[in-house]
Parts: sequence; C-alpha cells; structure tokens
Amino acid sequence: MDSHPRGGHAGLTAAGHGWTPADLQPAVARAFEVFGLERLMIGGDWPFSLLVADSYGDTRTATRATLAQLTGEERAHVLGGTATRTFRLPSG
Repeated sequence: MDSHPRGGHAGLTAAGHGWTPADLQPAVARAFEVFGLERLMIGGDWPFSLLVADSYGDTRTATRATLAQLTGEERAHVLGGTATRTFRLPSG
C-alpha cells in the first residue's frame, strides 16, 4: 500500500501479473485496520489495471472477493456510502 498523507491505495498494478484476490487481501485488511471502514471507499485504477488483469470484470470480482468477510452494512460504506458522504452526493 502506498503511503500518502491523506490516505493510501492498494492497486492491482502493484500486485503484478498472476495476482489473485488472496494476494490483495493483506493490503485491504491493513487499510481496514488503519483507516476504519467508514473512511474507506472503493476506487479503481482502470485502465491501468488491464496491464495485469484480463478485464474490468476480473478486477470487479476480485474487489468484491476482498470484501466478502464484511457485513452488508460495512460493504455499503466501502462500495458507495463513504463516497456519497465525502463528496456530498445525493443518496438513493
């Protein structure tokens, strides 16, 4: 995970070729630990992720797999709630 004064990220391109969702899990778990679920939001590094993935669908499936252990409410924070709140987007 890259260090940044305002946050960090765990991009697929950093994982390299042949990655699996399990390879991403330690970085995702660390982000949960450091920032807490209510401060995390999903992001993508598309189109760069296609350098190490076959399709956007593969990256989406891998992302969902790294969130599988979360409750529905926790997943909702990461997959949209945090962005909605942070950027003051309309909810619903």
